[in-house]
Amino acid sequence: MDSPVTLLRQSVSTLRRAVIARVEPEIDGGRFPIKRTIGERVQVRADIFADGHDKLGAVLLYRAAEESAWREEEMRLVENDSWEAQFRVESLGRYQYTIVGSVNDFATWGGGLEKRFAAEV
Repeated sequence: MDSPVTLLRQSVSTLRRAVIARVEPEIDGGRFPIKRTIGERVQVRADIFADGHDKLGAVLLYRAAEESAWREEEMRLVENDSWEAQFRVESLGRYQYTIVGSVNDFATWGGGLEKRFAAEV
């Protein structure tokens, strides 16, 4: 049986996390709100990446400030590490939004499987 230290090292070495940077739109690091009118769309972009060649996934979460439940839009890869999604402003007031990025283990496994089939391995 492996020691707890060995198990900890193995679990830490397999940890991967998505990094989210350069979120737009934002003004002064989110200190000031962006402005939109009812019916306009808020186009949210961010650079999302992780170590290695794993496939990623990202979701834009948003809500009106007075709402408790988050709504979500799946983000799409635009180019290289740039991802985007959008939501529509439906009422007056403040909106909050955030991005959740993660390594998609299933898509990574599927991509590796496709490569093996293509290489006839």
